[in-house]
Amino acid sequence: MLFIDVRHLYRQIDRVHRDWTPAQIEFLANIARLYRGEEPENLHDSAGLVAGPFPDGQYADVPGLCKVVTMAEIETQDWSLNPGRYASSPLAPRTTSTSSSGWRNRTRNWKPSTPRPGNWKIASPRI
Repeated sequence: MLFIDVRHLYRQIDRVHRDWTPAQIEFLANIARLYRGEEPENLHDSAGLVAGPFPDGQYADVPGLCKVVTMAEIETQDWSLNPGRYASSPLAPRTTSTSSSGWRNRTRNWKPSTPRPGNWKIASPRI
């Protein structure tokens, strides 16, 4: 099964809107064509995009872009079909500073900025 991670392939229109250019759409289709052993198309000038990760014109897994996985690999991921689980670049290992014990160590000496209302008396309203 071919997974393609397109989270980083887009054209930013404005702060919240993204889309794909015709060349980018053709590039994505060409990844599938290479995977199937077909010739890539170049109707929208995607040859430069294809040549980068596939210089010999043959499909190959590209970390951060695409990967072919087996059903056994999908099963080990609890049957998740999220492309990022397979095609994305591996994440850096977590450091101890992001663990829960690191959080406890950083907050151990924290003191509230206002006193606690332990000895405050609440006045009863007069009727």
